[in-house]
Amino acid sequence: MLVAKFHDSTPTLAGAARRFFSHFKKFSPFFQHKQHHAHNYLKGLIQADKRNMERMEERIPGASEQGLQYFISDSGWSEEPLLEQIAAETDYLLGGKEDSALYIDETGFPKKGKNFGWSCSAMVWSAAQS
Repeated sequence: MLVAKFHDSTPTLAGAARRFFSHFKKFSPFFQHKQHHAHNYLKGLIQADKRNMERMEERIPGASEQGLQYFISDSGWSEEPLLEQIAAETDYLLGGKEDSALYIDETGFPKKGKNFGWSCSAMVWSAAQS
C-alpha cells in the first residue's frame, strides 16, 4: 500500500488546497466517471459558507446544483471500496497493529449559538463562562 507524501510545503491556504487535491487524485478511480462532480463537491464543502448544493453552485465555477445533487443521491459509485481504502491507509498511519485505534471526541469543540448548554467539555464550558 502506498501512502501519499506531500512535497508542496507552501505554508498558505493555496498550498494546503494543492496538497489536498493532489491527495484526492488517487481516490478518483473510486468515483468511476463522476470525478468531476466529486471534485466540485469537495471544493464546495471547503468554500461554500453554507454546505448545500445551491451555495456550492454559486461558489464553484462549472458546478451545477443538479450535478452535485445527482452525485450525492443517485450516481452509481459504491462507497465501500473507498471506505476500505481510507481504513487501510488510516490503519497504516496509526501503526498497523491490531490494537491501533483513533478516537475523536468532538465534545472538546465549542458549539455555535448563544448557549453552550452541556454539549461541550467542562474545560471549554468554564473558559466560555469566565
